[in-house]
Amino acid sequence: MALQSFLAERKKDKDLLVMAHVVCGYPSFEANMQELEIMAEAGVDLVELQFPFSEPSADGPLFVNANEQSLKAGTTVEDCFEFMQQASERFPFQLLMMGYYNTVFKMGEETFVKRLKAAGGVGYILPDLPVEESANLHRLSEEAGIEPIILMTPTSSDKRLAQLGAVSRGLVYVVARKGVTGSKTNMGDDVSGADRTLSSTYRRADWCWLWY
Repeated sequence: MALQSFLAERKKDKDLLVMAHVVCGYPSFEANMQELEIMAEAGVDLVELQFPFSEPSADGPLFVNANEQSLKAGTTVEDCFEFMQQASERFPFQLLMMGYYNTVFKMGEETFVKRLKAAGGVGYILPDLPVEESANLHRLSEEAGIEPIILMTPTSSDKRLAQLGAVSRGLVYVVARKGVTGSKTNMGDDVSGADRTLSSTYRRADWCWLWY
């Protein structure tokens, strides 16, 4: 089922949808599977499976450490795809690949999209890929029924938000504050203001707000 259709179905029975996050291979794939079991029991709707990368520039210290430890343990991209396939066949939530464009570039965009679809993934989050450089990957993704998840941030201008919204599908990743992941977040008036601005800018997708 396409991501947006899946979210629409889930929202028929739930007022709030939840997306969780797992760093593949940290502390182990066995632990990851146990984490997913707990998430399924708790009714989580979406899970980001982060493919570990040596320089996760959008992540804070906790996530950076998890990436480093996973890589030191020998986790490979193929391991992550195999784990995604196992999880997609076992759990009711949908799975997104979260990672960095270097992983896609090294595989080749066409191979990446095919591999992601074969593993049961419905979309991907690549925070370091500018939309100006994503046309070919997004075209391949659309042909395969895979959704590119676009980030919108508090520092984006209205013009930029419109550009991002024009290429967004499935859902929008709304960044609640400046900085990397893993720090304490204060839900102030600026977040409410961002809510109103983004809602007026982009209305086509189901929303998934991720607070850090």
